[in-house]
Amino acid sequence: MLQLVTVSGANGSGTTMLSHYLAEHCGFNSIETYTTRSRLPHGASLREFVCVSNQEFERRRIEGEFLLTTSTYGTSYGVLRRSIGKAFIRQDGPSFINIPFEWVDEIAVFAGYTAPRLMASIYLLSPKQQVLQGRLRERGDSFEKIKERIRQSILGDQRAQSPRDLHIEFLSNDGTPEELFAKTRIVLDLPKS
Repeated sequence: MLQLVTVSGANGSGTTMLSHYLAEHCGFNSIETYTTRSRLPHGASLREFVCVSNQEFERRRIEGEFLLTTSTYGTSYGVLRRSIGKAFIRQDGPSFINIPFEWVDEIAVFAGYTAPRLMASIYLLSPKQQVLQGRLRERGDSFEKIKERIRQSILGDQRAQSPRDLHIEFLSNDGTPEELFAKTRIVLDLPKS
């Protein structure tokens, strides 16, 4: 039985939108990510993030509470070890977590690779360049920031598609949200809404 879905992808690929869909329309539980960010990322909600001070984050890291941590642009992110463990034993439905792709393999290792049926991973490929530019412009990103994020998106897609032991479902999001949701329901074998 499916217990955990990891959602990852490049900036502007639709990971936040897909995460909201899994929670609101499919009954998935959200696993929180801790962050030192003072403002939530574009489109994110408080059910996905716990904002903490740098000192609190560092204390939790030193005490070994985090399974995974990363820092991007001066902001730290982490997911609690106990939250991932709990996802595999929950009785109230599957969970999802929107994470950097680099964490997917580490979560599978933590789960002991025992769970091809318990864990699924979705990677949203970067949309076509003009679609991505439009989405990033809507966020208010500068031209230079958009250029850098597009470069990072291309590199991220290449890394994600490199050979690995874990099966990843690659989905494109160049169409409507409804098309992405339909593809997601198919790959996760969820009933039609």
